[in-house]
Parts: sequence; structure tokens; C-alpha cells
Amino acid sequence: MSQRELAQRVGVAAFMMSKYELGGNGLSASLLYEIAGQLAISPEYFFEGFEDPRSTELPAKQRLLLSLVRSSGQIRSKVHLEALAHIVRVLAGNEQGRI
Repeated sequence: MSQRELAQRVGVAAFMMSKYELGGNGLSASLLYEIAGQLAISPEYFFEGFEDPRSTELPAKQRLLLSLVRSSGQIRSKVHLEALAHIVRVLAGNEQGRI
């Protein structure tokens, strides 16, 4: 498939496709997804080789904080969520628990 044909299929001008390819212009995630679909590849293809093996493992404190945020997002009761926020503020050193 030519660059021009790909541009037509995703609804952009051919000169813009050239700019995207050369890095002259950024493109949206939705356009990247559309391009991947037209090329019959996964969007992840465009990011191969950018992984940093050192960045896949979070420090223990960050893992705990992420776990706390994810778990607190499951709390449906506003009263319970406010109570949790109060406890966290007190433990963080704001003894009054106020913002």
C-alpha cells in the first residue's frame, strides 16, 4: 500500500502522512490506531523497542500507592471513602485530617 493510499484510507492529506512518517508532526492515538488497522498490525508495533527493562518494576512504595488508589476506587460508599481520605491525611502528618 502506498503512502498516498494509506492517507486516503485514514482521511488525511498525503503530505500530512509524510510529516507523520518523518516525525515532523505528532499524531493522535486514534489516528495511530486507525493507521494500524489499515496496515493490519497491532498499534503496539509502533512502540516495539522502546521498552526499558528497568522501568517495568516499580519500587515497593509506588506499588503500594498504586494498590491503595486502585482499591479505593472500588469503594462505593461516599462516607467510607471520606473516612479513608481522613485516615490517610492523619497518617501523612496532617493531624486534623483537613486539606
